[in-house]
Formats: sequence, structure tokens, C-alpha cells
Amino acid sequence: MPGGKNHWSDKWLNLEDDNGVKVFQWCKSVKGNTEVAFCTLCCKQFFVNNSGFIQVKQHSKSAKHRQISDTRFGKNTTQALLSKKDGKPVEATGKSSEETSSNKTATATSSKTEQRQMHV
Repeated sequence: MPGGKNHWSDKWLNLEDDNGVKVFQWCKSVKGNTEVAFCTLCCKQFFVNNSGFIQVKQHSKSAKHRQISDTRFGKNTTQALLSKKDGKPVEATGKSSEETSSNKTATATSSKTEQRQMHV
């Protein structure tokens, strides 16, 4: 979409994308064309001339980009987006860390009881 009002800005490099990754870690300007940016993860050019940084963030939300970004930067976007339950982080199981701890305690207690019964 050539002819937009926005152009590449080096100021964007210090901002974070929606995955919590600094833009400089994956996005570069295209020499000689300020209307386009280049994603070093996806090896893809995309326009920034219409909405500027919003287009950078939109690219970072694509499934391919998120998957590569998660692998490269050691983040799991899916887990990062999980909400908190009762002020406690929710694990991938959907249970809060407190609930998981109680389940582990109950399991350990049950195992000890079984071991005692076997020795009697």
C-alpha cells in the first residue's frame, strides 16, 4: 500500500510488541524504503506506511511470528496471556499455584498413608 502517511521510525526499536519482546530484537528498517519494515524472525517484509507502529504490533500477533518468537526468546505467549485467579498466577492446568500446592500436599499425604499400610 505505497503512499501512506507514516514512515519507519527508529524510536519503535525500544518499544515492546504484544508478546513482551523488544522490537529491536526482531524488526529492522528496510534500506531505501521507509514505508516497509523487515521481520528477521519470519523473513518477511510488511508495510508500516498506513498505521505505523500499529502495523508492527499487528505483525507480531500473527501465528507464525508468535510461534517463532516464543521459541527464540523462550517465552510462551499462551501461558503469558493466562489470567490471574484470585491474585495468584494461573498455571497451564488452569489452577492457581495455591490449588496446585494443596493437591501436591494431599497426594504426598496419601502416598505416606499407603506406605504405612503396606509395612503393617
